[in-house]
Amino acid sequence: MLAAEVFRVAEAGRVRFGTPRDGDTVRCSMAEMAALNRRSHTSRSGIWRDLAVRSRRTGMDAQLGAVVELSITHGAAAPLVARMVAIVHALEIQKKLMAPSRLDELRRSGADT
Repeated sequence: MLAAEVFRVAEAGRVRFGTPRDGDTVRCSMAEMAALNRRSHTSRSGIWRDLAVRSRRTGMDAQLGAVVELSITHGAAAPLVARMVAIVHALEIQKKLMAPSRLDELRRSGADT
C-alpha cells in the first residue's frame, strides 16, 4: 500500500521510469527487492536504528516526507505515507512509543484507504 501511494505520486509528478510500469513488472520488482532485503546482514532498517539505538531524528522527511509534499503539489492522495511520516515523527519525540501496536495502527490505516 505504501509503495502504491509512492508510485501514484510519482506518476502524478510525471516521473519517468526506465521500464514500462505495468502491475506485473511492479510486483516482480518489489518481490526482488524484498528477497534482497531478506538476505541483508542487518535485520533492522536505518530508520529503526536511528530511533531505537542512536536516539536521533531519522531521514524520514527527506525520504517519505518529500513524497507527502509532492502528493499535495500534484493532487495525488497519499494518506498512508502521511500517516507513516506522522508516526515516525512521534517516535522521534518520544521513543517509548515504539511498540508493535504502532505497526498495527499503520495496518489499520491501510485498510481504511
